[in-house]
Amino acid sequence: MFKGPLKDDYLLPCAHYEMAVCAWAEACPPKGTDIPAFEATQGERPEGERQTLEEYRKEKVDECQASLEKAAVWDAFVLDARCGMRVQTGLETVKWFRRKMGWVC
Repeated sequence: MFKGPLKDDYLLPCAHYEMAVCAWAEACPPKGTDIPAFEATQGERPEGERQTLEEYRKEKVDECQASLEKAAVWDAFVLDARCGMRVQTGLETVKWFRRKMGWVC
């Protein structure tokens, strides 16, 4: 549906990249700010099922990595080189972050 000479075939892989960026931003906000998405999820959970900040971050980093991996294995598309560099940089950053946090890569 999105392939062909007059189609914009870059939308879906770039959208997966953008979803990964949003998940990363929710997991790792700038220093000195609170994590509003984490606070919002705590209000939705029963008292016994509260999530720790580390569990929340791991969940968001997993979400980020899943979206990046979807974009990485996409077929060739118009902006493949431009988006591909960003995806590879994102995957390397997630790998570095996992090592830093002591999570299994």
